[in-house]
Amino acid sequence: MEIHLPTTLRQICNLNTLRLESGSFIEEDLRPHYSDILWSLETSEGEGYIYVVIEHQSTP
Repeated sequence: MEIHLPTTLRQICNLNTLRLESGSFIEEDLRPHYSDILWSLETSEGEGYIYVVIEHQSTP
C-alpha cells in the first residue's frame, strides 16, 4: 500500500491499522471483469477508508 498511495495520504494514514472489510460495490454483471477491496484504517483525522478497484485483463 505504501508504494501506491500518494505522499500526502501516506502522511496521514496509519497503515499498521489496516483492516480488510467485507462487501463489494461491483455490480454482478461486471464481476467477471472487475474486483474491489475495501480497507478501513486510522488516520490523523479519525477513521478512514481506502477503496481499490481492480480490472481483470487477459492477453490473447
